[in-house]
Amino acid sequence: MASTPRKRNNVDNAYPSPKRQRKELNLEEKITLIDDSEKVPKVTQKELSKKYGIGATTVSDIIKRKDFYREQCKNSISTKRQRFVSGSKFGDLNETVFKWFEQARAKNIPISGPIIQENALEIASKLGYADFKASAGWLESWKGRFGIAHFKICGESADVDQEKVVKFRENLIDKIAGYEDCDIFNCDETGLFFRALPDKTYSKRGQECRGGKHAKERVTVMFACSLTGEKLKPLVIGKAARPRCFKNVNTSNLPVTWEHNRKSWMTSDIFQK
Repeated sequence: MASTPRKRNNVDNAYPSPKRQRKELNLEEKITLIDDSEKVPKVTQKELSKKYGIGATTVSDIIKRKDFYREQCKNSISTKRQRFVSGSKFGDLNETVFKWFEQARAKNIPISGPIIQENALEIASKLGYADFKASAGWLESWKGRFGIAHFKICGESADVDQEKVVKFRENLIDKIAGYEDCDIFNCDETGLFFRALPDKTYSKRGQECRGGKHAKERVTVMFACSLTGEKLKPLVIGKAARPRCFKNVNTSNLPVTWEHNRKSWMTSDIFQK
């Protein structure tokens, strides 16, 4: 059963205390507050609230997260930068975004800058920050505050065979001889992994950078454009003749040409068609 909230006495109602201005403590001040709370004789949270000019609830939250703040000091985050960032009115938003970030990375979910910004906007909306923009400047400041850097999860590279490039160019000139520019098209196909996560992620410096299992669901897309700039409707190859999302949809009105086969691959039949 929920407890009944206590009522203020008549004196408090008659002479309400002045509204306290919003104040954000920097990391150094939070560590000092935590140290004060562990002194003997014990200092009450009400006394700490008056000393540091913050609410009793904020004091309680800082003490509960003392391990987190002490870990920040161990990570050698610049105290000067910490004071600058923590002084902003979005201090609690920054920490909430970081808490979400830590949970996502604990599950090896790759995190990119736009993902951080999008989640920050969602969190800001829940916290009532209507003027929060999640700009590129905010992202850089947030990364600096928590020691976040960008890392490559995995990848491979290979040099292009320059001899083959030269030979291809020579053959191409012969192939297009006699055609008008409007009849010369270049096309290329690519695999679109529409549920794939980024292959780079933000992570705390010094932590192992690992990713999870990659999503393999894909479609093949082919684009074609003429030498004069005419663009053909993109060709998309999926697995199903009529995917569930095509229900009550006239495929002839789609902005792409839809084809299908068991592996979502380009075939000679589809190419000729």
